[in-house]
Parts: sequence; structure tokens; C-alpha cells
Amino acid sequence: MPEEQKAKRLADYKALANSKQLEIQDDEIPGSNRETFKWFCPDCKKYRLISFSALKRKENGCSKCFKKRSMQKTVEIIFLEHGIKIGKNLPKTTRDSVEWYCKNSHPFKTSISNIRANRACLKCGREKNSSINQRRIIKAVDKIFRDYKICIGNKMPITTKDSVEWSCNKKHFFKTSISNIRAGKFCLKCGREKTAAQQRHKESDYRKLSIEAKCKWLGPLPSNVFTPTYWACAICNRKFRKCFNALQSSGIGRCLSCSRNATFESLRTVDLKYHSAAKQWGWIWIGPAVSNQHELTGWRCLKTGHGKFYGRLQHVKLGSGCQKCGYDRTSEFKRASSEKYSALAKKCRCNWISESLPRNSLIYTTFECWGENKENRKHKFRYSYNRLLSNRDLAITLKRSVCPKCAKIDRESMPESVIYHLLKKLGRRLRQVKFRKWWIDIVLFCNGFKIAIEYDGWHYHKNRLEKDRIKRKALREAGYLTLRIKGGKSVPTREQLVTAIAKLTAPKYNRAWIEITLPDWLEPSGN
Repeated sequence: MPEEQKAKRLADYKALANSKQLEIQDDEIPGSNRETFKWFCPDCKKYRLISFSALKRKENGCSKCFKKRSMQKTVEIIFLEHGIKIGKNLPKTTRDSVEWYCKNSHPFKTSISNIRANRACLKCGREKNSSINQRRIIKAVDKIFRDYKICIGNKMPITTKDSVEWSCNKKHFFKTSISNIRAGKFCLKCGREKTAAQQRHKESDYRKLSIEAKCKWLGPLPSNVFTPTYWACAICNRKFRKCFNALQSSGIGRCLSCSRNATFESLRTVDLKYHSAAKQWGWIWIGPAVSNQHELTGWRCLKTGHGKFYGRLQHVKLGSGCQKCGYDRTSEFKRASSEKYSALAKKCRCNWISESLPRNSLIYTTFECWGENKENRKHKFRYSYNRLLSNRDLAITLKRSVCPKCAKIDRESMPESVIYHLLKKLGRRLRQVKFRKWWIDIVLFCNGFKIAIEYDGWHYHKNRLEKDRIKRKALREAGYLTLRIKGGKSVPTREQLVTAIAKLTAPKYNRAWIEITLPDWLEPSGN
């Protein structure tokens, strides 16, 4: 590049730097205007990397310094317009809150946008508003004096809702607010006198009331219906004081002692109601006394085992209260007759031998089986009517007694008997087969296989899992296939038994044992 062209480009760079308030500290100018160049800002003392053409298009040189200078100008304008000085810190934006000082040197914090919207010093604003408000209140007080002839006391209210002392024409002192006086609510004494004058009765009205209340009016004639006067009691002829309205509301002209006696008599009649209602059902009322029959109070049942309870009089009259008495009453409805007990026992292959009839179908009573077991021995056992009714269908189907002692002798439970009945027509069956030191519940001979069917009830086998595993291993060594059924009291369906036996005997499965787990088996998963 020739030296003349180079000097011209340097002059252009310096002119641009002066216009943008920047400096050039390097004389080596780039060959193209689009190449970046170091420009030095004297205010923030930092370099700005930007090309000549890009800087020419910009309105300012250093953007940070430009914002600072523009903020300083706005602060100066605010001082000239509003007379508000800024504190130590200069805000970055017009919405930043910084410290300021007003004309009266009150410190406050706000933003430039709030000052432009005339939201500056709070103290100055309150003083200005208070002066305007004070002028309004003085005008309102003057108007009240002209309209109602009411004078204000020593203290002037700040707002129209503040309560201060006033005095009316008749020199009655009272406290109220300007808004209440405007609404017509001011001197209470004047208001009472006005209403009393309107509600004043004649002597004829007092004589008429004394005839209605069955007492005698003694006088004097009061100024209004709220002022008490003298009367003679209708019962004891004693003198007592009462106003017209109070006597009219009570309806009976009685003195204080006679009215107390009347209340005691009414309470006695109420107590008799409570005692008579309790006596009707064999209970005692123990209190406390209540104001009405809908409130709870204490009662006690005299029957043995029944105790204290709380109830309402209206419910006690109907016989509801003691829970145990209620249970006894409902159990009488659920009580089965002796003929029903005998008929049900016959269906379950036993006899009902109890002398007394139970109160309800949930109470246990004594039965005796027919002795249909290996030892031909009759046993006594206790069952309720409902429990015997639940075992009736099984007893009819299996043609055996529901006696639990007979089941122990025969070494089979009710579910085992049902499973034995379901295995009908599948092959030859044997019950309670002795095998070494164990007993096999059912042995089934099917398709040339010996299948040992074991029913494991949860309550007996939940802690015998290891012993059952040893028994299953011994049965496998002896040539038995094992079908183990796990359940609580339920039994599998015939379809479940047929599919399990088919899987055991099929050669493709090659299984030595299989297991059926029923829903009421409560063993946790994984055991």
C-alpha cells in the first residue's frame, strides 16, 4: 500500500474515533475496512474489537460508556425539572431503584420512571395530601355546624371516619365521626328522648296492662315505655319495679322471688319427665340438666354388664340409647326356633342336645354326632346355628358328619373329602394311606401311575414347608407322583384337578410333582 493512501486511511480512522469518543493507539491500519481493529475507550479504559465499517454504522462507540453518559443526562434533567438530587450510585436502567434526596432533603428510594410519573418523596406527598385533606375537613365541620348546630371539641379529625368529641344544642357530649353525622347518627340522648316521646303511653294503657298481667299498677306515670314504674305482685302482693315493655313481654306480673319459685317448679316438672322416660326402659337419669330435649345428657342402664351412656330425651322415649339393650332386642329377631335347630342338626348327621335355646343364631350351643367314624364313637361339639348352616351342603354331599372330632379320627378334613369326591371316575382312590412315618391324604391310581394327592391348609402347613419338601422327596424315591394343593379352606375345581393330573402323567412334561395354589393361600410370593 502506498504511503499517501496509508496516511489517508489513518486520518479516516482518527476522524471516526473522535466522532465516536474513542482513541487509536496503534498506527498499523488494516488493509480492508471489514477487518477488526482495536479501538481504545478512554472512559472505561478498555479495548473494543470492531471493524471500521461496523463502527461507522453504530450510533455510539463504547455502548457501556454511552449508557452511562445518557443516564447522567437524565439525572441532570430530573434535577432541573423536579429539584431531586441523586445519591452515590447511578442506576443502570430507568427502572432500577436507587437513593435520592428531595428539595426538603428527605431520603427515599425509587426509580427514574417513578419520578417521571410524579411518584417521588412519600413524606412530601403526605404533607401535601394532609394539607388538602385538612381544608376539606374544616369545610365539612363548618357545614355540620350550620346544618345541625353541632360543635366540635378540641381535637380535629384527620379523616371523615375518625371518631372525635362533639356537643349538641342541649350540651350533650358524644363521640362520633363526620360520616355518621352526615348519615343522621349523632347524639344518642337526643335520639332516645325523641323515640321515648313517640312511645309514651297513657294511664289507661298501664291499667289495661295490669289487668292482662293479673297485677296492680301503683304508679307514677313514666316519661316513656323504657322507664321502670312500680307494680304490686299478683301472687304475694309485694312491690316491684318494671318498665312497660318488660312486663308486656313477660305477660305475668310477678316479683323476683315468685318468678324464681316458678322457674324451680318448671325445672322439677322437667326432671320428672327425664326420670319417667328412663324408668320406662329400666334405666336411670344421672344428669346433668340440659336446656332442651335435643341436647345430650347422661343415663345408666340397670342391667348387669350394661353401663353409662349419653342420649337425648326424644330418643330415650323411643327406647334407643343403651347399645347392649339394642343388641339384645335385635338378636331376638334373629333367634331360630328349637324345631329349626333339630331339623338342621339332622341334615348335618348329628343331634341337638342343648336344654336352653340360644338368644340368637351367633351363640354356640351343644350338638352330638351319630358316631359315623372308624371307632364308632359319639362326640359332643359346640357350633352356632350359622356355622352349622354353612357346613350343611358339604355334609349332605359327602354323607358324613360335620363333627370335628370325627374328622381327626378319620384323619381327613372337609376339603380332603370334597377333593376325594371330585376325583370320582378318574381311577381307583384310597384315603389316608400309611407311608413310612407319614400319611398320604389321597392316593389315585390313574393310567398306571401312583399319584399322591396332598392338601396343605395354611394354618397347619405355613410353618411345615421344609418337612413337606422332605416328604415329597421320599414319595418321589418310592415311585409316587405328587399333586400338592395349597389353600386355606377352599378346594380346586374338577377342571383344575383333571389338567394337573394330565400334566403329571404326560411323558412330554416329565414331571415328578405339580402344585395348585388357591387364592386363599396366604403364603407370601417366593416361598
